[in-house]
Amino acid sequence: MADIYDALRAERCYKPAFDHEKTYNIIIHGDDRLDPVGHFDPQVLAVFKEHHGEMAAIWDSSTT
Repeated sequence: MADIYDALRAERCYKPAFDHEKTYNIIIHGDDRLDPVGHFDPQVLAVFKEHHGEMAAIWDSSTT
């Protein structure tokens, strides 16, 4: 989860950096690259849903 969150938030040569809201939506709902149901353990996904704000705070504190 942390690796995917980081990959979505960080700028890459093939994509711009995404904000937390877009990252959250991709992880929870999926997109053309990620199927959350097939990718994550349901319990991990549930914990992310509950604590996603803490992930954003950690990201924000590490990039400032």
